[in-house]
Amino acid sequence: MNEKLQEILRRQQESEYLKEQNITSRHQLQKLRSQAPGEYFSNILNQCIHMNRHTGTYRFLFILSNALTGVILAASVCLLLQAWLEPPQKIEEYTSSIETPYDQAQTALEEDSPGKAREILETNHTPSDTFAGALVYSDLYEAEKNYDSAADVIITFITDILGTHNILKDSLLYTRMEEIGEMKLSSEEKAKYDTCMTACKQSATDLASISDLISEKKYAEALKLCDKQKEKGSSEHILFEFYNTCYMNLKKYEDYADKLIGLAGQIPADDDYSYYYQLPTKSRIKSCLEKLYPLVSAQTQKRINALHL
Repeated sequence: MNEKLQEILRRQQESEYLKEQNITSRHQLQKLRSQAPGEYFSNILNQCIHMNRHTGTYRFLFILSNALTGVILAASVCLLLQAWLEPPQKIEEYTSSIETPYDQAQTALEEDSPGKAREILETNHTPSDTFAGALVYSDLYEAEKNYDSAADVIITFITDILGTHNILKDSLLYTRMEEIGEMKLSSEEKAKYDTCMTACKQSATDLASISDLISEKKYAEALKLCDKQKEKGSSEHILFEFYNTCYMNLKKYEDYADKLIGLAGQIPADDDYSYYYQLPTKSRIKSCLEKLYPLVSAQTQKRINALHL
């Protein structure tokens, strides 16, 4: 046999022998080295010894890296738990700290500082033709002993914006009208007040009748009364929850879907809230349609999908 071929075979045998022994101890390698002849085999053992010399270091680094990873993961879990537990409290604190000019002015009035309240409202150009605006300006005028204005700002909002057929008995506006009745008004303002208050009382009575029928679970009668009240001038906004309760309990899902689809078509662009006192909000209509969706026909479902709410 050729000498070169013999050398290759010998080296291969030595290498296979070393693999079979599964030698990892440096002492074992040194011992084997003293027993095994051959320069090539000796070189292999030298390399194994060199690698074995660093095995402890590698193991230490591996363990250290795992330990650091564990610490980082544990810290991350703690932070996530803390973040999960704390937000409700922080959000509550944050939202409670946010005050509108109306809130700030009302606080100033409660502290008997009408001048400060007026400054807040005027500085922020706060309008009086909103629900909150009418109430806070009325309180301000009363604090300034301007009773006619205190009455007029509420009467104007009810008559010109909200509508006299949209007053519930438990409304803050109704309560405020009762309070205004105790104020010293001019004869002209008193006449305006009497007319408005009479209409408010009738509205409160009519809407209470619907509520009573619903409490008695007379949904069909309540639904008819809703329609009559709408003809008198009550808005879809004030009647919406009555309608919702009646239609759902009567299981008139298709009829209710038709009504909601019609209302959705009346709502203007998202940045236009002029409809607010006359129609239910877009989000409320969407919520009711989502609840109705599995209860109506496929054709009605297509109409709902076409709204893209």
